[in-house]
Amino acid sequence: MHNNSRQDNYIKQVKVLTAELNQAGRDKNIELLVKYENIIEELLIRLQGKPIPVALRVELNKLKIQHAKTQEDVAAMIESVKKNLEKFKKKKERMSAYAEPSTTHINIKA
Repeated sequence: MHNNSRQDNYIKQVKVLTAELNQAGRDKNIELLVKYENIIEELLIRLQGKPIPVALRVELNKLKIQHAKTQEDVAAMIESVKKNLEKFKKKKERMSAYAEPSTTHINIKA
């Protein structure tokens, strides 16, 4: 009985974690995503070497799928930030013409 209770607890944890990971990904909340990464790691370490019942295996598979999707979303967010930083850097370079001490003209860099 105690073993079933523990398994049910793990199943509940994995379901909640899957939902929370999904929500954090939709919200683009990096802090929560990092937190859930750590929780997933701890959970998998606790389960290591233990027999995994079918119901828990199903939920872990759902978590794995959500985790992969979230990883893709994070990679896309990082790529977007890189592109925006590059655009900002180019604008900053073009705007540096205003910082030049010329009083007669402004050089615009293309």
